Amino acid sequence: MSPGAQSMEIESLQKAIYSADILLVLVSTCVQASVLVFLHDVTPNRLHRRFIYAMMGFITLFFTPSFFVAVFPCHPPHVWRILGVQCIDQISFWEAFAGVNLVIESALILFPVIVVYPLAMKRRRKAIVISCFAVRVMYVL
Repeated sequence: MSPGAQSMEIESLQKAIYSADILLVLVSTCVQASVLVFLHDVTPNRLHRRFIYAMMGFITLFFTPSFFVAVFPCHPPHVWRILGVQCIDQISFWEAFAGVNLVIESALILFPVIVVYPLAMKRRRKAIVISCFAVRVMYVL
C-alpha cells in the first residue's frame, strides 16, 4: 500500500470517528431527554416533576459544552484530524463524558423505581414496568 493511500485511509477513519462522536453526544442526549419527557407525562407528583426539570437542566448544561467539544475537537478547518497536535485531549474528554453520562443514566434507571413504587398496582405489574426502564443498565455497562 502506498503512503498516499494509507494517508487517505487514516483521514477517512478520522472523519468517521469524528462523525460518530457527534452522533454519540446527540443520540445519548435525545434518549435521556425522551425518558424524562415520558416520566414527566406519567407522574403528577410535583416533587417528581421538579426532579425531572432539574435533570433536564443538568442534561442541557452537560450537553452544550459536550456537543461543542465533539464538533470542534481540533482547530479549524480540519476539525476531524484528532491525531494532530492542536487538539484537545480526547481521552480526558471522553472519560469525563462517560463519567457524567454514567451518573445521568444511573439516575434515569433509579428514578422510575421511585415513581412506580408508590403506585397502586400489583407487584408483578410494578416489576414489569420497572424492568422496562432497567433495561437501560445494559447501556451503562
